[in-house]
Amino acid sequence: MLKSAWAAWMAAVFVMFSSAGARADADSAKKALEARLAGEHIESVKPTPFAGIYEVVVSGPRGFLVMYTDEKAEFLFAGGALFDVRTSPYKDLTKQTVSRLNAALINSSLHLAVKRVKGNGKRTLITFEDPNCSYCKALQKELTKLSDVTIYTFLWPFLAESSLTKSQAIWCSKDRGKAFEDVMLRDQVPSVQQANCEYQPDKVHDMARRLGLQGTPAIFLADGAEYGGPRTAAALEQALNEVKAAGGGR
Repeated sequence: MLKSAWAAWMAAVFVMFSSAGARADADSAKKALEARLAGEHIESVKPTPFAGIYEVVVSGPRGFLVMYTDEKAEFLFAGGALFDVRTSPYKDLTKQTVSRLNAALINSSLHLAVKRVKGNGKRTLITFEDPNCSYCKALQKELTKLSDVTIYTFLWPFLAESSLTKSQAIWCSKDRGKAFEDVMLRDQVPSVQQANCEYQPDKVHDMARRLGLQGTPAIFLADGAEYGGPRTAAALEQALNEVKAAGGGR
């Protein structure tokens, strides 16, 4: 009994000191990289499950860039993915990190999005759209076929000057969800706007830059993964269900 308790205590102490050592090495690697990569914004340096390999996250003009380095930060591996092949199927650790960072940024900015709840709203979809984007209008026709989903739409006006005018009209409407659908589905721009309405397109522009977006529509799932499949109701329904089943819903 005493031997078991002693062994458990020693194991806990070993894990505690190992974790502390890994954090210290990560801090040292971050300082070394900041000196060597002057001008780059290093978000974080963290140990990976693999001894001696550290994950480096850099915030760049095309979104979050995930790289890997050694404990002395003398070498960098960039442009590829790190897989955990101990599991079946393999886990793409790089993709998981990018999705986690995307989700954190999006979740902290949902107050900037037009929110629409369909049915029980238990699943979540996030879109970035320009009111003048024809592909976005086609997407909206497909989204009308979905139920039991909450849709957050960030108005990202960049195609034309009228995109900004329409976005502001939508945002400053009493019912933003209805106003958005009127513009996208019926080509009706709301004429009545709330007084003292503050629309902040610059913050959405900054979000799009940090996420590395190049155009609209851009679609994200609840776990932060960017959706790149067919923009059909059936395909989106499947993607939403998969994320929900994996515990990625809000």
